[in-house]
Amino acid sequence: MLIAIVCTLASVGGVFYAWQSTAGQPFFAYKTKFVVVAWLGVFVSLTCWIQALGAEYGAVYGIISLAFVSWLFAAKNSEFKAAKTKLKQHTQTWLAKKQLLHGAATFIVAGPIALLTSGLCSLAAIKWLPFAAANTWFFAALLFPILWALSCLWLCSADKLRGPFICLISFACLSCGILLSN
Repeated sequence: MLIAIVCTLASVGGVFYAWQSTAGQPFFAYKTKFVVVAWLGVFVSLTCWIQALGAEYGAVYGIISLAFVSWLFAAKNSEFKAAKTKLKQHTQTWLAKKQLLHGAATFIVAGPIALLTSGLCSLAAIKWLPFAAANTWFFAALLFPILWALSCLWLCSADKLRGPFICLISFACLSCGILLSN
């Protein structure tokens, strides 16, 4: 596990150094090669974490340690200065009733459609996964809220609703076909 920690520190430090280096500094001519070696170090550190703690815990600890070490390098490099800003007079802007109605209607329509599509896609994924039954249900339970949030966000943020709406309804129909076929 000590090797994993050292590899994590060295690889994140290497990526950080390569990112910060500019022309005229040592090793700038080898920046691309240095970045590749540093990312290989990230892969080696993740492999060491997995070897030390097993696949589940090793992957989690490896990713968390990469994020923590990256945060430490960024915090070490940060400079805190008082911001000098001029405050402007703020004028209040009101949204038109049409905009509010359109946004509310989009959200009211997007939520149930996204719910239906994500639920059906999660259940259809159970038929295709090669895991044991308990694991496929667990995967579907994890997949469902992610799909629901992403599809609802997609529908609500779209400029034109026709494309995402037709796509989600098509996915729902395809999932129904998969569920009904035997």
